[in-house]
Amino acid sequence: MNKATKQFIESNLDKDTYMLALQKVNSEIDLQLALTQIKARKQLMHKVPLWAKNEDLLFPQQLSIEQCSSQATAEFKSTIVTPSFKMCDLTGGLGVDTVALSSKFNHTIYVDNNSALCNLMMHNSIVFNANIEVINDEAENVLQNIEHQNLIYIDPHRRDRCGKKVFLFEDCLPNILMIWELLKQKSDEVLIKLSPMFDITQLSLKLPGISDIYILSISNECKEVLALYRNNVTDSDIRIHCINLNDNSKSVTFNKIRDNINVIYATEICKYIYDADVALRKSMHFNDISMLYNIEKLDKNTHLYTSNDKIDSFFGRIFAVEQIILYNNRCYLQIPFEYKRCNIITRNFNVQPKELYKKLRLLEGGDNYIIATTFNGKCYLLLSRRV
Repeated sequence: MNKATKQFIESNLDKDTYMLALQKVNSEIDLQLALTQIKARKQLMHKVPLWAKNEDLLFPQQLSIEQCSSQATAEFKSTIVTPSFKMCDLTGGLGVDTVALSSKFNHTIYVDNNSALCNLMMHNSIVFNANIEVINDEAENVLQNIEHQNLIYIDPHRRDRCGKKVFLFEDCLPNILMIWELLKQKSDEVLIKLSPMFDITQLSLKLPGISDIYILSISNECKEVLALYRNNVTDSDIRIHCINLNDNSKSVTFNKIRDNINVIYATEICKYIYDADVALRKSMHFNDISMLYNIEKLDKNTHLYTSNDKIDSFFGRIFAVEQIILYNNRCYLQIPFEYKRCNIITRNFNVQPKELYKKLRLLEGGDNYIIATTFNGKCYLLLSRRV
C-alpha cells in the first residue's frame, strides 16, 4: 500500500464508504483497496481495537472480519495455553488468534486455504514483528505432515455452502471428529474454538480426552466456547470454567461429574431475584449455582434464584422485586404507569417477550424490568429494578 492510499484511508475513516466510492480521487490512490480497509477498520474498532488503530495492517473482505475473534477473547486464549516452543494454527483466517497465541511460542505456523488471507498474514506478521510461518494449504494436509507441536489451535469454519451458519462438528470444516485422534497425536495441547450454540454436554462423548471447557461471556452474551486437550492430564473429570471477560472477578469453575445435590427450593419469592450470567447458564450447572451462593432456587425448572439478603458477589444480574402479580388475562390492569415502558425477561414461561409486550400493552425499553416466570406451578410477573 503506497503512501497516498494510506493517507486517504486515515483521512476518511469516519466517512461513508458508499459516498467515497463515487468520488474522483488522485490516480496514485488505490480506491478499491482503500474502501476495503476503511470498512474493515470500522468493523474492527470495537471488536479488535488494537488492530483497527494500526495503520500499517492490511485487512481482507468482510466475511473474515465477521468471523474473527475479538481482542478480548484472543488475549484470553493466550493465558490458558502452556507457553513453549512450537504451535500451529490450522485455521488462520484474519489471524487475530494466531498473533495473540504466537506471543507464547518461539515459532508459529499459520495455515489457511485462502491465498489472499495468507498474503495478508505474511504482511501483518511483519508489522507485529511475530515469528509466524505462513502455509497456504488445507488444514488436513498440513496436519498430516507437520512435526509434533506443543499446541495446535483450530477454529473450524462454521458456514455451509449456502453461507448459513452451522455449529455441529459434522457440518464444520474441517470436521474435527475425523481428525481428532491425529490432533492428539500431533500435539501436547489442542485448543478448539466452538460455536456459542454448541451443546457442551456432548463434548466429552464427541471428543474424549478434553480436560477443560471455557465459556466466555461479554455483557451477558456468550461469545465463545473453548475446549482444551492436554496430553498430560489423566483426570477424567472435565472442568468447566465460566468467565465474564468484562470483570475478571466474576468467574466460576465446576467439575462436570457431580454427585446429586440437595437443592433448597424457595417457599416464597423473596426480596431479590438472581438471573445467572449466560456463561453460567450455558454450563447447565443450575443446582450448583444455588449451593455456590447459598440462595434458593425459585423452582425445579425455573433457573432463577431468590433471597432476602443481597449477594453482591453473584455472577449475573440482581433485581429488587417491587411488586408480584399473578399472570392472567387481566393482569395488565395491575401494572403501574412507571412499568408501561420496561424490559421483559422470561424464564420457564410459555409466552415469549415479543408476544408478552402485546398482551400486557407495554412498550420496550426504560430502566424497569418485568420478570415473567413460574413459581409453585403458577405464572407470575415480577416487577423489578436492577440493583
